[in-house]
Amino acid sequence: MTVFLEIMGSLPVLYSCFSFRKLWAFTGPGFLMSIAYLDPGNIESDLQSGAVAGFKLLWILLLATLVGLLLQRLAARLGVVTGLHLAEVCHRQYPKVPRVILWLMVELAIIGSDMQEVIGSAIAINLLSVGRIPLWGGVLITIADTF
Repeated sequence: MTVFLEIMGSLPVLYSCFSFRKLWAFTGPGFLMSIAYLDPGNIESDLQSGAVAGFKLLWILLLATLVGLLLQRLAARLGVVTGLHLAEVCHRQYPKVPRVILWLMVELAIIGSDMQEVIGSAIAINLLSVGRIPLWGGVLITIADTF
């Protein structure tokens, strides 16, 4: 039995009329979290790409945002139905070699995302200190700040 069925079996069902206020109470936070990967570092890299390529890459940004929203929504639904997060489902469904490959791909994506954040913070510290703190010093400050 899944967590969803356990919870739904124990809750009384209250029927009421449709309300946009109730819909927004459930949809609003979920929608915000589904596109939470659009952090300042990603927006900055999008702006830099736009400065180089103009509006030629705008449709790719739109498509990537929509695909990310869809995949995160599907992962959330999977979690609600099974009571497990995506990594647990992959662990149960895949053999060892594909699991290790998935893990390495996720780790590389996290490292790639964090690199632009650290480098961006180092550049910001360098600019705010008017060049007195070198880039490597900004990287060390950023690394120390995250722990």
